[in-house]
Amino acid sequence: IVGFTDISRALQPIEVMDMLDRLYFKFDALARKHDVFKVETIGDAYMAVANLVKDQPKHTELIARFALDAIQTANETIIHEGQPDLGFVNIRVGFHSGPVVSSVVGNLNPRFCLFGDTVNTSSRMESHSEKNQIHLTEFAAEILKEQAPDVRLTCRGVTSIKGKGHMITYWLEGFGPCTARKVSQLSSCTPGSNHEESNNIKHPDSPAPPNLAECDEENVYADAEV
Repeated sequence: IVGFTDISRALQPIEVMDMLDRLYFKFDALARKHDVFKVETIGDAYMAVANLVKDQPKHTELIARFALDAIQTANETIIHEGQPDLGFVNIRVGFHSGPVVSSVVGNLNPRFCLFGDTVNTSSRMESHSEKNQIHLTEFAAEILKEQAPDVRLTCRGVTSIKGKGHMITYWLEGFGPCTARKVSQLSSCTPGSNHEESNNIKHPDSPAPPNLAECDEENVYADAEV
């Protein structure tokens, strides 16, 4: 949650709990809708996964659609019903695709957990994301494009990720026709990277498809083969 520290300072603990309860109740409904598995909540962080407890060939698309709905739902959730001046919840989202191990460790207050570098990378995508944006790795972007050819992705460029070094990352814009939503301060991707060899994902230096010229003005890029 963007500004969660300030929110916690402004509200009583029980009011923070009420806000999270209302928000997570909605997220739980979205998890059921998109058939993703809720792993846990840690403070203001909600962790979900796909293709874990059952085979889901379009697992990355499921997470992506869940993420888009989560942002919309958060933006419709008021922080405090008695203090409307505090506004509505804003969140950052990040995800990655890769191997994990799931288990319950220890025997005191046991809880289900995920382990592996995929979890760490996903967490870094979230922490390096921006307000109401969905941030994903290049690997996840390639898989998503295979599973959902109509997805709209914008290359963020080379980003310095804490504990991971420099990574090429992407913003998820949505699915289907371009809505011309502006993304600010996008950097070019590294020349010679794998994404330049693919016709599926566009980046800021690539020409926009003719039928999406209006989107190019807003720095939104989509697949020409939609």
